[in-house]
Amino acid sequence: MADFDETDLQLTLTNQVNNLTVGPAPFEAIVREGGRIRRRRYATRAALTLGVAGAMVSGLILVQSAAGRPSPTTPTGPGPAAEVPAVSTGPTGAGLAGTGGTAGRTGLTQSPATKEDFRPAQDLPGVPNDVLAATVKGPASGVEGQVLVWLPPQYDDPAYQGRTFPVIELLPGFPGSPAAWFGAMQASEQLKGLIADHGSQPFILVAPQTSLSKTEDPGCADVPGKVKAETWLTQDVPQLVLNDFRADPAAERWSVAGYSAGAHCATRLGIGHPDRFHAVVGISGFNDPGTESSSVVAKDPKLRESANPLNMLRSAAQPPHVSLYEAGAAHDGLEDAEALKDAATSPTTVTVVKNTASHTLQSWRGMVSDALRWLSQQTPEQR
Repeated sequence: MADFDETDLQLTLTNQVNNLTVGPAPFEAIVREGGRIRRRRYATRAALTLGVAGAMVSGLILVQSAAGRPSPTTPTGPGPAAEVPAVSTGPTGAGLAGTGGTAGRTGLTQSPATKEDFRPAQDLPGVPNDVLAATVKGPASGVEGQVLVWLPPQYDDPAYQGRTFPVIELLPGFPGSPAAWFGAMQASEQLKGLIADHGSQPFILVAPQTSLSKTEDPGCADVPGKVKAETWLTQDVPQLVLNDFRADPAAERWSVAGYSAGAHCATRLGIGHPDRFHAVVGISGFNDPGTESSSVVAKDPKLRESANPLNMLRSAAQPPHVSLYEAGAAHDGLEDAEALKDAATSPTTVTVVKNTASHTLQSWRGMVSDALRWLSQQTPEQR
């Protein structure tokens, strides 16, 4: 910034802030510096001008009123702020929410006051240093868990200023860590390569904690008296992402993917929440929750029945508007995938991919690139 003296810089910043379309005070400045998200409040525009000077000079800053949605801006001017519509997730009941149809295929309501402090995931072995992490508590579910986020290179590219990005929610197996998607599975590195080769559009990758107990697998369900895992994954995590990042709120731009028990969860959540996810990838998954020996869902006969994705498809009052990509080997997901395809009726679609892979992270890593390419094909570009 050698081209500016102190007076010129203050005048430039004052003009920028005065030209921003923001609501009433207090004002907030949301800054992403070196992968860390910071939020500060200011009572007046003058305080905002002085407080954000360093951030305006050094990089991306989001300025908003405390009651409004962030509006991205750089030193060259403000970006557009999109409205975030509300979503209806439907009745929750015994671990099943909002099955069927296309109703409610919109976004969530943004709540800027709940932003989290994401930092580089430096303490996770094997995870690239461009992955961010935070431990958060979901207000709707009460679940406290770790969430990892990777932002594509285009996120801070001036050419993408003001644009929102599609999201893929990544679910690990049980017991498992969300870090496996970025470490052993190399999802972000593979996606980065695909984007560079024009094989995929840029996605935000989000991997939430799903192992919410050391001994029991909740099966991504809301289990009465135990845990609201489904609410955590379909409401709290998406809301968190929308609050903290430039994620597109439209369901047609959200996907969910998983392997092993995470594949069961991804398929189940996609079928049950077409208002949240439009596409699903399941690798070596299963339909019957009882396949997982540690499943708490399988202990309740009614919950086991209602949480089975195959039963959900067969009993849906209206077929869900969702596309499934189910990959598996014989006796390791293939038969379950074929059963889903046989049960599906329009507008539900099921693509079955047969492989000979073993039930290991190393084998699944080789399937990630094709799955990401398929998800990109299913996801419409931003209008």
